[in-house]
Amino acid sequence: MLKIEASDGLEKIWGKVTYQLSNLTADRGGSSRLMVLSTVSKNSEPESRTVVLRNVIFNPLTFVLFTDVRSPKVQELTF
Repeated sequence: MLKIEASDGLEKIWGKVTYQLSNLTADRGGSSRLMVLSTVSKNSEPESRTVVLRNVIFNPLTFVLFTDVRSPKVQELTF
């Protein structure tokens, strides 16, 4: 659980966020790595799909997400 106090500065908050993200990716079997990624289709309709957070690179901030290549969501995310 990420607890942020009103007195926390941005640097302290970022430290807490990076700590939590690192812990999420370290737990390979954890369901907390499952995320919902939402986009807008070409028809301006919302599209949501579940993806797996595999890694976080902090400089520059990059989220490495996995999904099944056979899934239609891969085509929806290709741009």
